[in-house]
Amino acid sequence: MAIQDFPVTKTFTERFGTMHPLKGSKDEITMYSWDLIEECAGDRCRAVGYCHFSKSKRGKCRVMYWFLNGVVETFIRDQVLSQREMWKVGMQLMPMYKVWCKLLIFESSVSVDKVGYKNAKDEWRIHPIFKSIGDHVDKINKLELKLGLVRDEKKPGVEFVPPTQVRRKK
Repeated sequence: MAIQDFPVTKTFTERFGTMHPLKGSKDEITMYSWDLIEECAGDRCRAVGYCHFSKSKRGKCRVMYWFLNGVVETFIRDQVLSQREMWKVGMQLMPMYKVWCKLLIFESSVSVDKVGYKNAKDEWRIHPIFKSIGDHVDKINKLELKLGLVRDEKKPGVEFVPPTQVRRKK
C-alpha cells in the first residue's frame, strides 16, 4: 500500500520523502516529518547486488521509500495522536527509522565470511554493524515507549499473557 492510499492530504503525499518538514494537516493536526529520501546511488550503493529496485529507473531510493512508507502506514493508520505526539513521530522517530534503514542496507553488504573477524589480539569479534543495529533498535523502542506508542509488557500492573499454542487434532 502506498502513501497515497491513506487518508492524508494531497500536500502530505506530494511532500513525503522531501526535505520540506511541513507535510500538511489531518483532522486539525498539523503533520511535520523529517523523512527526506535520498536519490538512488545505483552502482555506488553497497547493496546493489541484492537490491530489487536497482535496475528500475533512477530517482529516490525505493528501498528507503518503502521502508519509511511502512513506518508512516503504521503510525497514521490507527493511531490517534496529539499535535505534540505527531510532531515527535515525524521529527524524532522518522529520522531514527531512516538511519535504521541505512544500517540495514549497509548490513546487507556484509558477506557471510565478514560477519566475524579476528582483531589485533587474535580474538574473534562480530562485525560492528550488528551492534549498531541492535543499539539503534533499542533507542527507537525506548522512544516509542516514552511517547506511549507501544505498551510496556514489563510495567507493573500490566499482565502480559503470551499466546497459547494451538494443536491440531489428529
